[in-house]
Amino acid sequence: MNVDLYRRQLLTRTLGVAAVVALGACAGLMGPPRVAYSEAELNQMLGRRFPLEKRVMEALDLSLANPRLTLRPEAGRLATEFDLRANDRLFGHSWHGQLALEYGLRLERSDNSLRFEEPRVTRFTLDKGGSAQVERIGALAIERLLADTVIHRLKPEQVERLTQAGYELGEVKVTASGVEISTRPRR
Repeated sequence: MNVDLYRRQLLTRTLGVAAVVALGACAGLMGPPRVAYSEAELNQMLGRRFPLEKRVMEALDLSLANPRLTLRPEAGRLATEFDLRANDRLFGHSWHGQLALEYGLRLERSDNSLRFEEPRVTRFTLDKGGSAQVERIGALAIERLLADTVIHRLKPEQVERLTQAGYELGEVKVTASGVEISTRPRR
């Protein structure tokens, strides 16, 4: 056997093994996989869930539409503005206005969904000059209505790939570029 050919084959195999080891080491340095959604993707998610129509105490129909999301990573929260429409079913009055909401996101493990957590109305205005009391009551009702609202469900195959790789979903974090769901080794 030609010594040069043997050396080339040995060198090629050695380099191949070294490349595989190096890639494995790099993957270890990058840490566990994560699930990430950009601000644009989050806006698309909200766009699929809204307009949202809700009835309050059988007397008022509320509609929230045209969500406009911004990130608040310093607070670990998201902020979204909505166009608001309210129709009084008893007396036939209707109002239009604006609603600004801040909230966190949490992962519901039973169905792998992202949900509003602790929504807080930061601005509630009505076009016909609703009283401060009406706006306060409206804000409280909306916070209760939106608590636990699903904005996205992770795809089963996405969760299955993580499971097969030995990971499970972890915590939700708001970052400067979007939202990340960490993963951790399965228990």
